[in-house]
Amino acid sequence: MTPGSTGFRTTCTAGTIRTTSGSVSRGWVFLTTIVAMLLVQSADAAILRVGPGGDFATIQAAVDDALSSTADDEIRIVAGTFTESVDVFIVNHPKVLSISGGWSTDFLAVESTTTISGGGINRVLSLDLSAGDSVILDGLIVRDGAASRRAGISANITDASLRILRSEVRNNVASSERADGGGVSIFTSGNSDARLNQVTIADNEALCSGTVDCREGGLAMIGFGTSYFEVTGCIIEGNRVEIADGSGFGAGVNLSASETATVVFNDNLVQDNIVSAPRGGAIGLALFGEGETSVRRNQFLRNSAVTDSPQNFFQAIVTAPADAVVVLESTLIADGNGRGLVANLNDGGTTTALHLVNLTVANNGNTGLQVSNRVLNDTGLLTLTNVISADNGTDYRPSGDILEATNLIGGDPGFVSPGVGNYRLNRNSPAIDAGTFPAPVSISSGDADGFSRLIGPEIDIGAFEFGSDTLFADSFEFLGSE
Repeated sequence: MTPGSTGFRTTCTAGTIRTTSGSVSRGWVFLTTIVAMLLVQSADAAILRVGPGGDFATIQAAVDDALSSTADDEIRIVAGTFTESVDVFIVNHPKVLSISGGWSTDFLAVESTTTISGGGINRVLSLDLSAGDSVILDGLIVRDGAASRRAGISANITDASLRILRSEVRNNVASSERADGGGVSIFTSGNSDARLNQVTIADNEALCSGTVDCREGGLAMIGFGTSYFEVTGCIIEGNRVEIADGSGFGAGVNLSASETATVVFNDNLVQDNIVSAPRGGAIGLALFGEGETSVRRNQFLRNSAVTDSPQNFFQAIVTAPADAVVVLESTLIADGNGRGLVANLNDGGTTTALHLVNLTVANNGNTGLQVSNRVLNDTGLLTLTNVISADNGTDYRPSGDILEATNLIGGDPGFVSPGVGNYRLNRNSPAIDAGTFPAPVSISSGDADGFSRLIGPEIDIGAFEFGSDTLFADSFEFLGSE
């Protein structure tokens, strides 16, 4: 069977690899991920091999073969570079499909990564999933895509599941009158589930020639219904939104979850993203969550605006509308040239709440922390607990009814070395053991570095717990003078 054909399918059963031309006893090797666990459940699952020595010359040929069958399939792509535009459009039947890269030439071990390049002329990867479909992307580099919208990865999901694991999305450019979606764009509805874990989204762009708005250079996840979003352990950096005469926002991340959708955005680094526009809003994170939203242990650094009015831009905005429950906790927001964090409680409801807990907001050019309770009745709850806001143009602008406890606003909070971006606490900090515990909402077991959150008789104020990192806790150079 020659590479590129669509008739060679390898069917897996425990301990044997069986082909259409016979059976060969061989050790069964699987990815140590959810990919393997899903595929092993189906006795009809096939391994489709792409690249020299494999069954198909192109990724698209393997995808087309997989989608011709109702069986669950695994596509293994040899390490290297493939220049093509790949479409995964599943219709008429539920399908579990994994696409993983970096395989050795015998397709028995993962040894590197696989690059899929749009060659600067095409979108790299398009997915359309529905009715119980499940697709897993693992170990891929998606780069050099070009399109009027959604240049890197574009996914439309209805009652389906998408996982993107251990991958990179780089140097993709959406360019048009009203471009959006440079890097990753995921739109969900119904009971869908979209998750990114250990994904780097970097140096993607949305470039607009019109005069309205331009958005979403790095990551966009827009959901309705009972959708579930999860972004964990990701790096989102150096992405850009640019428009000469209009508004720009979401250079790093734009998350919008309507109805009862759930959002989890934890343990991510969002840094050095840029909006270049005369008007705009959020640069690093724009988040609107109507359901339950968890934003924990993240760091937002140096997300900046190229504009004559940087005060109209901010590193992060978090909005809680009616009946939402939003928690922003153990997070650092620092070194932007506009505002730091804007947090809004917009509408009242029987359960509406916005909790800001153990934040450090520092060295932002304009207002560091702007918190607004816009609810006109008593059904909305906004709390501010164990928060540091210091060294900003203006440290704090509150509006409306806010329940505050043990915050350090202004003054010297005792940072280790703010001049070089180190906002951990030195040994003389007044924030040590000065916080409120328990807080109005549960606090992570780890701080913004992922180290132990509660050390000593009380919790510390701010994103970092003093002494939680024992390596640095014993370091004179790191902690500064006594």
